[in-house]
Amino acid sequence: MLIGYVRNWPSGPKGQEIELRKAGCEIIYIDKMRPASEPLDQRPLAVKAMRPGRKLVIVEPEVFGRNAGEIMAGLQDLHAASGGGASVLVLATGDEVSWSPD
Repeated sequence: MLIGYVRNWPSGPKGQEIELRKAGCEIIYIDKMRPASEPLDQRPLAVKAMRPGRKLVIVEPEVFGRNAGEIMAGLQDLHAASGGGASVLVLATGDEVSWSPD
């Protein structure tokens, strides 16, 4: 199952949502624009939906987090939520990323 995640940066939520639907995402979580001091509220929900074999799909790498620390924390959360069996697919590059503590 493909689960999409949209954040209001860099290419805008509507364009990202269209691309994720074209890619076959069945569920899409959308974070609206918010200050960096406020947490992203939809990303944790998308991560919690992960199970082994599922992919979280984003349009560009920057969508998954506002800085390197936030991206790493998200990958760690994804790994924990899925039992290590989920990954992130980046449509812009075609790269599939997973994180393992090993």
